[in-house]
Formats: sequence, structure tokens, C-alpha cells
Amino acid sequence: MRTKIEEQITRYLNANRAVMVWGNPGTGKTAAVESAVKRLHRKMAYYHPISAGEIGARGMPSMRDGKLLWSEPTFLEEVREGADVIFIDEINIGREAMALTMRIVNERLAGTHRIPEHVSFVCAGNSPEQTMNDMPVALANRLAHIHHEVKANDFFENFISWGPAEESGARAAVIAFLKVKSDLICGKPIDNGAYPTPRSWAMFSAVAAKSPRSEWREIATECVGAGAANDAGTFWKTMNLRSREQIAQLLKAGAFEVQPEMSSAYAEAQVYVGMDDFHDLLRAYLVAGRKAVAKAAQIQHTEMFPKIQLPRDLAEAYL
Repeated sequence: MRTKIEEQITRYLNANRAVMVWGNPGTGKTAAVESAVKRLHRKMAYYHPISAGEIGARGMPSMRDGKLLWSEPTFLEEVREGADVIFIDEINIGREAMALTMRIVNERLAGTHRIPEHVSFVCAGNSPEQTMNDMPVALANRLAHIHHEVKANDFFENFISWGPAEESGARAAVIAFLKVKSDLICGKPIDNGAYPTPRSWAMFSAVAAKSPRSEWREIATECVGAGAANDAGTFWKTMNLRSREQIAQLLKAGAFEVQPEMSSAYAEAQVYVGMDDFHDLLRAYLVAGRKAVAKAAQIQHTEMFPKIQLPRDLAEAYL
């Protein structure tokens, strides 16, 4: 399934018009560009202004017969070999990067070498608030501008397929949790620390798939930060319970804190729409709170659920 951002990028590729994709780090800008190019059966050359430097933008200089000549930069060699999309990543990471890119996009020149007219440009960079560098007006006006924000539905529908098959179990666990706490798909950046993004959840999934579940909370702390890891760890522990006696003991001990702010998101997510016994409904109570369970009871159509008025009644009957 194509995501919204892929559809937006595709329209500019089809029209051969340069486009800039803005977005926070780790939100899937590069993956979206790669997917859009692949779906169109086109080939992409990569150019990163900072790592490539001046030689990467213009080629290697040399003197011949008293004239300054430039060899082809690597990305232009890829164009000669069939690439018809140039992806300029982290374009706004610094003033030097934008200065090197301006001639490439504005004049279709890399050193002394002309870039063919059929080649499309796609640029990407962190959101303006994430960088101190303003894009020059002359460059900005040559680009269409897409401001990318992660859409929860796109994330839920594609996250498992984005990864290899061996990660599907871990990725499914991530989706189940994030349907409860969708605000943690993307969190606020933390200086010198982990925070949740689609990229960091994918990193967690890759490591968790090769690790025992007992280590998942620690791995999550390292990948997405302590706050998200604590919430996720509590959710996964609750959902993994198989014994009614275990749940009853945890309720009596007050081992879980109910978080009312999670209730509406949990109910809407419909992760447990198929609940058909007290066991699963009480799980929902542990994770999401009374309101979610009351709403869940209302949307069920079994003989049992209409009889349940309050989670308190449920708990008393259960215990």
C-alpha cells in the first residue's frame, strides 16, 4: 500500500519537477523516496552534500592544456549508468551543503558536466525547527515543498511489511502497543538520548527479534527512551499473561497503575474488539482503565457484555 507521502513524491517524479521533503529525523523520509522511485521502476543515485563535499558535488579538478577541468562526480557516474532520479539527502544540514546543491538543482550542472533533462531531483532534510540553517530563497523557489508528518494509519498498515519476516513478531508487538499509545509513534527529540520514532521502533524490533522477551524493556529503553519503554514494557507484560489467577493477584496487589488518558485511544484502536470473555476484558481494564472497558463492553454484541455495567462489577465477579 502506498503511503500519503509516497503519493505526494510520485506526482513530482511523474512531472519531472524538483521536490523537497521536510520532516523530523527518523520519520521515514528516505524510505518514502526509495519506495516511490521503486514503484515507478526508476533508479536512484544518492548525493549527500556534507559527506560528499565539494569534490562530490563538482568532481575532481585537474589541469589540462592550461584549462581547469572536473571529473564526473560519483552521482553523475550513476546517472550515466541508468539512474534517472538524484536524491539529495540532508540538503539543509549546513550552508555549505546548500551552496553546493544550488548549482546542481538550479542550473543542472555538476562541475562542468550537465545533468540530463530527464533526470528528476528529490531533496530531503530535517524540519526547519531542527536546523539553524535557512534555505536560500533562490533554491527554495525551485522546489515544491512537502511537509511530512507520520500518519498513524500508514504506520500501522505498513510497519510489519517494512521489515524482514523474522522481525514480524516484534513489530506486531510494537503495533499493538502503539495502537494504545499512538502519541509515542513519534516523540520529542532528546539531546544525547533515545526517543521514539518509526526508525527507532524499527531498530528495537530488529534487536528484540533476536533477544528473549525478558530483555525487551531494556532494549526499548536503549532504542526509544525510558518513558516509552516503561509504558511498552507494562503493556507487553500484561498482554502476555495467560493465567486468570495471575491477573487476579496483580489486581489485588495494585501492581498496575491505570492510566485514564489511555482509555479513549485504546477503545478506538479496537485491538481487542474480539474480546469474548472476562479474561480479555480484564486485561483491557489493567492497561486502559475503566472508561475503555465500559466502552468496549458497549460495542460488543455478545450476550455477556450488555450485562456488564462497570469494570468494578467485573472485578468483583472475577475475584
